[in-house]
Amino acid sequence: MANFNDLPTELILKIFKHLSLSDILNTSRTSSYFHSISVGFKEIWRDATDSCYLPLPTGQSAVSVPFDTLPSLAARAVSIQTALDGPDQPCNPKSYHAIKSLGGPFWGPAEFVCAIPGNEWVILASHIIGQSDFQVLLYCLKTRKSAIVCAGLRPVSLTCALDTSFRGNEIMFACSGHTKSGSSVTIFSFKFPDCKDEEGLPTITSKWQMPSRTEAIDVRKLTLRGSLLVCLSRNRDMVFIDWEKETGVTYTSNPDPNGLEVTGPWEAHIHPYLPYVLCAIEERNLAAPFSSWSTRKFCVVDIPEELPPLQKTTKGLILEQTPLSYIASVVLPEEISVPVPWFDLRNPAQHASSSSSASSTLLCSMHNSSGRRRNEINSAWFTLCGNTLSVETRVFSAKSTMSWEGSGSTSHQSLAHPGPDPGEFTLFVRDSLLRPGQIRWSKVMLPMAILNDDAVEGSQTISALLGTLSIVAVDMLYGGIYVQRYVDQVNEEYYTGPSMHLYHIQY
Repeated sequence: MANFNDLPTELILKIFKHLSLSDILNTSRTSSYFHSISVGFKEIWRDATDSCYLPLPTGQSAVSVPFDTLPSLAARAVSIQTALDGPDQPCNPKSYHAIKSLGGPFWGPAEFVCAIPGNEWVILASHIIGQSDFQVLLYCLKTRKSAIVCAGLRPVSLTCALDTSFRGNEIMFACSGHTKSGSSVTIFSFKFPDCKDEEGLPTITSKWQMPSRTEAIDVRKLTLRGSLLVCLSRNRDMVFIDWEKETGVTYTSNPDPNGLEVTGPWEAHIHPYLPYVLCAIEERNLAAPFSSWSTRKFCVVDIPEELPPLQKTTKGLILEQTPLSYIASVVLPEEISVPVPWFDLRNPAQHASSSSSASSTLLCSMHNSSGRRRNEINSAWFTLCGNTLSVETRVFSAKSTMSWEGSGSTSHQSLAHPGPDPGEFTLFVRDSLLRPGQIRWSKVMLPMAILNDDAVEGSQTISALLGTLSIVAVDMLYGGIYVQRYVDQVNEEYYTGPSMHLYHIQY
């Protein structure tokens, strides 16, 4: 009788290409023949239907990662998906790391900037003993080692952006801040050590720099994707710079021909796969009966294939100016109070053309929990068809999702909300946010050690915020969340707070 062992290997590989990571793992456990296939051909894991969910180490791809680690990474991906895909029972954590004090030479509370997905490195801002300025540093939660990225920043002047999509094993970090010697935007490269070298430190390289405050530029916010740096200026201009080619342009906001007062753009978001920058503006009709009348719009700006060369002078950079125009815009739904777009960074297919129209592309989605009722989540999906931008909205109530009682409004990208029980949080499953009508969520439970991590014995609490827990970042692909606890206390000898404790929790 014929069996699978008699089939040509080429045919077996074609069959495996149509399987998910879970299916490949289960199949490899059925016989020694299938196991030898799974460990002998790397493309099986690379070409799996859901290979984008492999929790690859930072800077690694399915091609560059060591072959012998792929089965364990696939098992970890299935474990994370199983743990975080259940909306009913809270998921208990596997482990956690805590930061309560960075130790010398740092002092004071460490401010969380952002997390590096795929490992246990985070970007923090702290002070050095005897200095009042900020130091931006990479910090490893596991080994407690640190490496300073840039020093001497004035407090409250830090603006930054992280891009993990760069080529090879590099990720890029853009930082804008004011120092004693002036203001600048600097782009850094982080190269992390091999995943087997747990004691190694990242290599930090300054790649490019420009003044951030000149007669032409006054950077307020910035975003980074590959070689494209987009800066929002305080005078409402939008600056596009290709820092590798040293080309750029300034898009200026001209008076509206209809007599409307336009404010914004407030924020700019570079699309991860398409040549667009997404932003929000507000139009106000000063001649209207009610001076408060205004319309908020969500706009799409085209990224040019070529930008004019930058001109360098002793006073900084000179960029060619051109009027800011949008290829498409749509009125933002009233329910979307915080217009922050969501993209699925793991799966470009989410942004492919829909079946109804070959030229219709799902750009992004937005989700707010600040509806008229506190137990509602308001969602919007934006689709671009030619030069027409349309929006589809839906309100999810407690009957169709869960209760948001007591959560209030939030602008946080994680969409994480405290549950009725201490230490319980509800998180949206990120990959479901782009599929209209298919929002899914997960419940997680914080470790009891964190919940019981109260004031030091003998100290007196002087703030009602003591013990307040908040989720500051979610790394769903790697099964991790970052939780911050506010601590403000005093003992009999001296004032010991305020400070922030940061926890990285793995599920």
